[in-house]
Amino acid sequence: MALAVLGVVYASTEPEKEAKEEWCYKPIDLCTFPVSMEVGHFIQLKECNKRKIKLVQVDCESIGKDSGDFPCYKGSDVIEVKANFPAIFSASIDKSGGGEDMLKEVNLYWENGVNTIQGTGEWEELKLCLDAWNVEIWKSGGTIGTVEIGEITIEVRPPDDTEKDAQATSQKEAGPDRVCPTSGKALEEVSGEAIQPSEEAADVVRPSV
Repeated sequence: MALAVLGVVYASTEPEKEAKEEWCYKPIDLCTFPVSMEVGHFIQLKECNKRKIKLVQVDCESIGKDSGDFPCYKGSDVIEVKANFPAIFSASIDKSGGGEDMLKEVNLYWENGVNTIQGTGEWEELKLCLDAWNVEIWKSGGTIGTVEIGEITIEVRPPDDTEKDAQATSQKEAGPDRVCPTSGKALEEVSGEAIQPSEEAADVVRPSV
C-alpha cells in the first residue's frame, strides 16, 4: 500500500503589504514499479548482402586431389553472427549460377568443423570454405573475368540437449591457428557434421579417401 500526504505550496504575487496568498498542489512520488517484456530468440548475420566466396585456382594436391581432377579451385568467407542463444549452422550450395552447371564436384565445409556459436549476444565468427574440382570452365562461353557460378544458403537452429555438450567441446578444441584444410589428410579429419548437403545429395560431395 502506498500512502502519502499532499503538500501545499504558497506563493505571493502581490507586494508584501497587499499580499494575497495563493496555493497549489505539488506532485509527489507515490509509487515506482518495473516494466517487463518477453524476449525471444534473435539472430543476426552481418552484411549478408556483402558475403561472397570467390574461388581461385589452386594445385589439386592442395585440396587432396590429383592431376586427374584438374582444374581445382578453393575459396572461403568469414561470416559474423550475433545471437542470444547457442546456434548450429548448416550450409548448402546451388550450383546453377548463370544458368550453367560449371561446378561438378565440390566440398562445402566449416573451418575446423566448427559450425556453432555460443550465443553471447556479441559478434562471433565462423569460416565457410569451398573446394571444387573437375570444374567445367568452358561452360562460361567466351567470358573472361568473374562469373557467378552458384549460390550458398546458410541455415541455423538451436542445438538439442545432446548437442550442447558436443558444441562446448568443439568450441574449446578449435585453436586460433587452425585453418581451412589444405591437404588430403586434413580433409579426411573434418567431421561429417561439417559437410552439410542440400536436399539434393549431389550438391555436396565428400572428398574421396
